[in-house]
Amino acid sequence: MSNKLKGKSKSKYRKQMRLNDSHQKESYKKKFLNKILKFEDPMLKTVCELVAEDENIENIKKDMGRVLYYSGGAGIAANQIGVVKRIILVLLDKKNPTFLINPEIIEKSEDEIINSSESCLSFPGVVGIVKRYKRIKVRYEDEKRVIKEVEFKDYNSIVVQHELKHLLGMCDLYIIWKEQMEENNKKSSTSAVINKECKDGD
Repeated sequence: MSNKLKGKSKSKYRKQMRLNDSHQKESYKKKFLNKILKFEDPMLKTVCELVAEDENIENIKKDMGRVLYYSGGAGIAANQIGVVKRIILVLLDKKNPTFLINPEIIEKSEDEIINSSESCLSFPGVVGIVKRYKRIKVRYEDEKRVIKEVEFKDYNSIVVQHELKHLLGMCDLYIIWKEQMEENNKKSSTSAVINKECKDGD
């Protein structure tokens, strides 16, 4: 069935189609951003399990890829979207998406520590300084399940270490967030006491 439109009707139709397409894209983006678990979610404190040799993880990888793309993050661990498997996805050199399956640090530069200013998709708005090894060597399986041993330095080392910590059910930003929350609560309590004293004195 054909439906030929002319003039203003055609222009209005195209505008409506662009609008619908824009809404669909925004809805699609929101769908994946909503997968990111935040703050006190128990999944973020769960130690991730090894991925079995014959386990199909294609859907997990697709979801992680889409979440990282739409969030604009530097990396993401599987348990950040509710999957307790040892899988991370990192943007090496800020541009190359790379999956690390069953990763483990086998070497680290204990004599070279750097202070890294970091944020986290699971702790929006929280920024803190974290100590990281300048260099690490990691053994992992790539997307084809081939075992590799790769050395990561500087920025890449920082991103990989951040995500590996998630797989252990930990995040350094969680500690910083809790400290900030406690400090804010103290300030709120102090402010409430001052306001009460001012009212009592009137």
